[in-house]
Amino acid sequence: MSYKFVKALGRNYSSRSRYGHGSTVKGITIHHWGSTGQKHANVVAWLRGYTGNRGSSAHYVVSDGLVTQIVDESNAAWHAGNNQGNGTTIGIECRPEMTAGDWATLVELCADIERRRGSMKYYRHKDWKNTACPGKYSSRIGELVKAVNAALKGKPPAKPKPSKPSKPAKPKPAKPKPAGKIPGPRTDFPWPDGHYIGPKDGPDRSHSGYFKNRKWSGHYDEHWLKALPQQLIRRGWSIGKGKTYLSKHGIDGRYGAEYEQLIRAFQREQGIPVDGLGGEQVWREAFHRPVS
Repeated sequence: MSYKFVKALGRNYSSRSRYGHGSTVKGITIHHWGSTGQKHANVVAWLRGYTGNRGSSAHYVVSDGLVTQIVDESNAAWHAGNNQGNGTTIGIECRPEMTAGDWATLVELCADIERRRGSMKYYRHKDWKNTACPGKYSSRIGELVKAVNAALKGKPPAKPKPSKPSKPAKPKPAKPKPAGKIPGPRTDFPWPDGHYIGPKDGPDRSHSGYFKNRKWSGHYDEHWLKALPQQLIRRGWSIGKGKTYLSKHGIDGRYGAEYEQLIRAFQREQGIPVDGLGGEQVWREAFHRPVS
């Protein structure tokens, strides 16, 4: 083992039987942890579940020369957004930059897992859920399998090949919001740092849309709670009465179970920490990040 191994078990996990499966692990699901520039330690702290996150986790967090275990392999981490994925696979969160060192450490960890548990089937997070995760790793799964097999045979792991620049696709007039564009106005986060869209029984920094005397950036909370799903509609989401999200109450500017479900789905798609609260990072992803 050439990487440093740290065991820092968290509280965000369940038994595999909760998802209808036994303790047998059949595969490995590859993730990336979202935005570039984040620190390994910060990702670990969030996924362990002691700093407010009670919706997501992983078995391992991996970066160049460092592997941190958060959930025991015999348990199910909350990583796939899918019962079978959670129940039968090991979730590995990888550094989105995917340097040669990141890649080599991932290969070595996967080989170590296969030495303990036998041959694994490899999945991308997007194989379980509609998401852009695992980013740069998505097109490398075949290479990862070959590199792990080579490592098991005693050969050094192959470095990932650089992506070939692709020719720009011609825009289709029928699609008003082509990928790579930021739809709608690039609206700034309306509240102070540390505030978020959340339940009405939360602290003062939780904005639920239920209180009429709270005005921020020129509008009441209800206005801003409506602005977020309206922006997601511009990004192509099915939102409103009778649709995929907010199907019962529609865009009423009130935070409840449906609104939380919408935020969680968006966080998973963007590959950012999932907690169901609409903080500044959620807002930035919706209003400032191009559609991928």
